[in-house]
Amino acid sequence: MSSPDYDLDACKAMTAGWNQDPQKYLDRYYDCYIHKKLESVYLRRSPNELVVMGLRSLPPTDNITVELEMDLIKTKVSPGTMVARINNEPVFATVHGTLLELNQRLLSEPSLLVTDPIVQGFIAIIMPKQGQPAKILHEFIQVDQL
Repeated sequence: MSSPDYDLDACKAMTAGWNQDPQKYLDRYYDCYIHKKLESVYLRRSPNELVVMGLRSLPPTDNITVELEMDLIKTKVSPGTMVARINNEPVFATVHGTLLELNQRLLSEPSLLVTDPIVQGFIAIIMPKQGQPAKILHEFIQVDQL
């Protein structure tokens, strides 16, 4: 019988803080990008090329309003397609692909856009066309972390 090449102790050590700080998980498995022109827009790209889109920062305010374009889910979007409105300001998709999800939690907890914009306050999940990362990400700069 061969021994597994999976080291459970190493895995436990690596993942020990993930429950307390989910950002560590995201930093390990998702590449981070910031839009070249719209610096408040970020993307996190997973190994399967799925992208999570959000806003890096939103000015603190007492009353955040969120509207999501739910009718667009499972449809093709492209840069310039409005996927949401935050405080009556449009938020546009920044990549070509299929809109898989809009973060409905923002409707009941819009403060996540301020308190946890990277982990729980994301806006959309988009599946870009596979195998074309250079084309998909040409408007973005890769960064070590958000």
